[in-house]
Amino acid sequence: MSKKCKLNISNGINFLQMKQVVLLALMLLLISSTAQEGQQQKGDEAVTIYRVLKPDGRRFDLSGLAWYNDTIVAVADKPWNTWLYHIELREDHTATAKPWQEIGYDSRADFEAVDYSGGCFFVADERASSIIKVNPALSGKSKTMDISWGIEENFGEWGNAGIEGVALYPHQKKLYIAKERDPARLFVVSPKGGETEEVKLVKKPASFDIADMKYAKGCLYFLNRQNFTVMKWDIANQEWRGSFDYSYVMNAGGEMLYSNSQYPMAEGLLLDEEFIWIALDNNGRSFNSKNRWIEKYGFTGDDPVIVRFKWPENF
Repeated sequence: MSKKCKLNISNGINFLQMKQVVLLALMLLLISSTAQEGQQQKGDEAVTIYRVLKPDGRRFDLSGLAWYNDTIVAVADKPWNTWLYHIELREDHTATAKPWQEIGYDSRADFEAVDYSGGCFFVADERASSIIKVNPALSGKSKTMDISWGIEENFGEWGNAGIEGVALYPHQKKLYIAKERDPARLFVVSPKGGETEEVKLVKKPASFDIADMKYAKGCLYFLNRQNFTVMKWDIANQEWRGSFDYSYVMNAGGEMLYSNSQYPMAEGLLLDEEFIWIALDNNGRSFNSKNRWIEKYGFTGDDPVIVRFKWPENF
């Protein structure tokens, strides 16, 4: 073999080796960038947890959140929690739930969701499968919406698998109502009342348990409690647009935030431009010291919590 041929072969090998090195470097850079992005989203700095002190020492099972004049308003799902509560956050990672306006309601309450738009709160009572309009300008004066479900089954028998979420389209154009499970379903109705229309959620996950929902950016965001995710539904195109997995906090290392939890406890969802807020109904259970986030914050006792996540990019 001539020296020229040897030189050509050698140059070819060097070129291939250089190409492989460049490709390997690019792959490592991509992996490193992806890892850093994931760490940034899931790092401690992206999560803040607040322990919500019980307003009267009794069980306070947070079940719904809404914005009102830059203040978080909450409802809880026990019969004695017939108030709209102001949630005040503190720098020591505690929060106070202050009774703000009592909801005039004759039935035994089971308030599971709340949203606000156009001067009124819309509160869901799961026990009665009803929606209550509350006007804060009239000191909490309330009125049960006149809704016709337009379905054959007896909605009054939904029981503990009934209404778990409400979300208002801007300027009170539409009110979305979510049935929790068995199966999870979505309805839409005029905020003035009338007959509901069912919205078919195609390609639902096998485990789909709607604990709450809110509207933002032309989409409905569902709190899928069973899978520890927030799922994005494009209203106009009737299709899913991704999800946010929060299990790294709520089920860190396979350990939930509360001891002896048989199922996830996320109940309330709230959105703003920076954060995703998730409230937990702890069902009176105590904090789980084996969960790394509970250990980090040093929480003890049996108070509910609100977990604030930085809004993931492109979600």
